[in-house]
Amino acid sequence: MNNMTFDPRDFYTKLDELYAAGDLQAVESFILSAAKESRVENEGRTSRHIMHMNELAGFYRGQSRFEEAMAAFQETEEALLSLYGDYSSEYATFLNNKAGAHRMIGELEKSLALFQRSLEIYEVVGENNAYLLAGVLNNIAILYQVLEKKDMAIDALISAAEKLKENPQMKDELVTVLTNLVALFRDSGKEKEAQSYIEDVKRIQAQMRGEDADIERA
Repeated sequence: MNNMTFDPRDFYTKLDELYAAGDLQAVESFILSAAKESRVENEGRTSRHIMHMNELAGFYRGQSRFEEAMAAFQETEEALLSLYGDYSSEYATFLNNKAGAHRMIGELEKSLALFQRSLEIYEVVGENNAYLLAGVLNNIAILYQVLEKKDMAIDALISAAEKLKENPQMKDELVTVLTNLVALFRDSGKEKEAQSYIEDVKRIQAQMRGEDADIERA
């Protein structure tokens, strides 16, 4: 199949059907077959092959087959760097996914470094998707918490909240982040700061209910 005429919807439609049927062996065989076919085109340096390998890495990660997942991530990374370079939204998104795999196997420092690198690239290339950026910051905050670096976790969550404030459609997500901040402040013995964010949460929730509320402080 020529990559120029390839329609990713065909791939994902079939993949969704196999996942829905619950036949994981069939899912793996289908992705492996697709990846084998796309690997021969331009030595696998195509968006089509990247898509297949991303799905394969995600499949293995979901099955806790981490050695195979990391091998798939490695092949994906080589193709991504060849096509898009190391400063692109595509590469930043890939690093975000790979960081999640490292976190699952307990490689927390490596995971944190990849999340931070992903965020740096997003900022350099001018990514403005508030949900995406807040998601990376939230992942960073989670790792800081596990690593007992609560002040850094708080800073990351405050940054995530600032990103979400840019999109008025993301009040649910903003409430979640602010609620997590309350818990972190309390866990750090900072009750005054916790109470301040509790008030922010109340104002946002009131606005979501259609009540008059000033949420500029959030």
